[in-house]
Formats: sequence, structure tokens, C-alpha cells
Amino acid sequence: MHDVPYKFHQSTNFQYLCGYQGSDSFLILTKNEHLLFITQKSSEFEIWEGPNPDKTTLSKNLGIESINDVSEMTQYMNKLLSGPCESTVWCSFFDEDYTGKIHAKHINGLHQLINNEYRARVDKRLDGLIQKLRVIKSANEQKLMRKACEIASHAFIHTMEFSYPQVPESVLETNFELECKKRMSSGSAYIPVVAGGNRACTIHYIDNNCMISAKDSLVLMDAGCEYQNYCSDISRTWPIIGKFTPAQKELYEALLEVQIRCIDLCKPSQLSLNELLVRMYQFMIKYFEEIKLLPAHLTYQEKFQMVSKLCPHHIGHHLGLDVHDCHLISRDEPLQPGMVITIEPGVYIPLHDTEFPKELSGYGMRIEDDILITQNGAPDILTNQCPKKCDIIESISCKNQK
Repeated sequence: MHDVPYKFHQSTNFQYLCGYQGSDSFLILTKNEHLLFITQKSSEFEIWEGPNPDKTTLSKNLGIESINDVSEMTQYMNKLLSGPCESTVWCSFFDEDYTGKIHAKHINGLHQLINNEYRARVDKRLDGLIQKLRVIKSANEQKLMRKACEIASHAFIHTMEFSYPQVPESVLETNFELECKKRMSSGSAYIPVVAGGNRACTIHYIDNNCMISAKDSLVLMDAGCEYQNYCSDISRTWPIIGKFTPAQKELYEALLEVQIRCIDLCKPSQLSLNELLVRMYQFMIKYFEEIKLLPAHLTYQEKFQMVSKLCPHHIGHHLGLDVHDCHLISRDEPLQPGMVITIEPGVYIPLHDTEFPKELSGYGMRIEDDILITQNGAPDILTNQCPKKCDIIESISCKNQK
């Protein structure tokens, strides 16, 4: 949209390394010094966008001694690369599509300087190295993520309490974000899924533009918030009329048992996310057989294929500064203390699918929590304040029936 301001969201790798929130900036790290190069707005732009940051205050807050204007960066790189030793430049931007005028101008200059004039060795693996650091959360990061999970958990409770038949999905979405912001969150960590009835079978349903009728019966909400740049990510399913049907309750409790068993396995150096996915399917076979969701005559392999059809997404992902955090870290990597992951089994039964009981046709359910892998082996459920047991969910969601 022409000439309309948008909120700037910092690159999460850049945020991790220095904490600076401003746009059009560069960070240079050497063995001996850390330098931040920032763009200073003209006095004309200050009227529209606010004053430039005070460099002394910025240096103190970020712990970076040298704060410079971005126009000085090429001169500094010339000095750095002209030393007697061959230089290696580890970078995270040469292969990316930077469209900002400031970045384009200086990146093109750096290309010329590094590749042509000094022929320094360029190593483009910096993003992967940073993510190896990011995937293990420090004590302070864990504290921020715990707070983000606490805020989102309370927002879920209030949204469940607020819900009622004929409520628009968009109103539940807005209510969730309001409750997060009331608790000092900067807002949603991603576009929430608020799906009534059969719409919950569309895993990334984000239109959130329908009424949730009593006929829809269930609502699936997948939402999280940001707190000081760290994300939470929760999914809950509840009855819009305040009470599950017997068939819904049976399926929900089976899915909850699957999730509980998977969370119990979230211990250091035992399993990877990909191995947890296989265990999730094995638990689904066990508990879905018990409620007769899976036909008894099928072979084990056929049952495995059927549960992978019922839950076509992964069991979880890393969580942190990004919702799908550290995407360069393999899901075959064993879990380690300090990692935060989601555990989110789901079941989605297509409308009019004759393979499954008619009373469950067209319903989708997902239960998702955020788990900190700990040194002592006991999984730390950061979202444990968000209810997920049937009786508690019913007691909350029945409060606003009209």
C-alpha cells in the first residue's frame, strides 16, 4: 500500500546477536571488537518517525561499545580487510533477497570490496552457526519464553470463557490478542487459526471469517503471542456449546493421551523430533484402536498409513524468536537440554469420509503445548497453565452460553 507506515520486525538472527530493533543496520563482529552501524534519519524524517536513537544510550543498553553511522561501514571494511593476513568473511546476507535501498547500496559495495578488491574468503554458513546457538535457550531466554507461554495460556482461558454459539471466529481472534496485549505482549506471534466445525480440518485455516454455530459444535484455536520478541504457540479444542458429545469426548481423550505419552518422551539425548513423530503414530494406533476409530481388520502397516492420513503434519517444531524456530536444525537432531519444542498431535476427519464413524465426520482436533527440555530429564511444560482436560475445558467454555 502506497505511503502507509508498517511496523518493522527485526531479523531474528540479528536480534539474537545484538538486540537492536532499528531497520537498515549492520552488525560487524571481529575477534577484537563489535560494531553496530545504524541509519540516522534526517531531521525531516524525525518529524514523522521520531528522533534518532542516542548512540551513548544505545551502546549502554546493547553492550556494544562502537555505534556508528552506516555511511562509515565501507571505510571500516577497507581498513579491516587491508591487513597483512588473509581474511575470512562470515556473512548471512549475500544469498538473500534484500530489497531495501540502504541494504542494496551497501551490500553491492561489500560484494565489490570483498570479492574483487581483496578476494577475501567468503563463508556463507553464518545463519546455520547462529541457529546452533539459538536452538539452546539460555536461562534468560527460558524466562522470557515462560512468560510468553503464561500470557498466551491466560488469553486462551479468557477466550474459552468468552466463547458462545454464533460468535464470529474473528471476535475470538480479537479477544485472544486483546488479552495478550493486556498482559504486556506485543501481540500475536503469528496469524491465529480460529476454526469452527469442518473448517478445523483445514490445518492452516486463517480466514477466521465465519460464525461458529451450535451445529459446528467444536472450535479449534491455534494461537500464540510474542513477549520481548520470544514466541509461544498453543492449540486447544473446545465445545462451543460448553459440552463435548460422548463421541467427541472419547476421541479428544484418546488424542490427549497420545500427547501426554509423547511429552513424557521429551528427554535429552533420547529421541529426535522425527523419532517422536513415529512414536506419535504408534500411540495413535494404540489409543484410536481402543475407541474403534481404526477398523480392526487392517494390518499394522495399513493402520500406520491411516493415522498418518488422520494427522498429516509433524508432531512439532523448535520454538523461540521465530514460531518455527531454527529451521536449519535437522529434525533428526537428538533433543538437548535448553531446547524448546512444541508437541502437537492432531486428528482431522474429513467430512463424509465413510472410513470413520459418522458422528465424528468433519471434525478436527489439535492439542499443542510448548516443552522445555531439561537437564534432569523431566519435561518442563511451559504452557501448563492452559487447561486441556475435558472436564476443566467444559467448565470454562460453558460460562458464557446465551
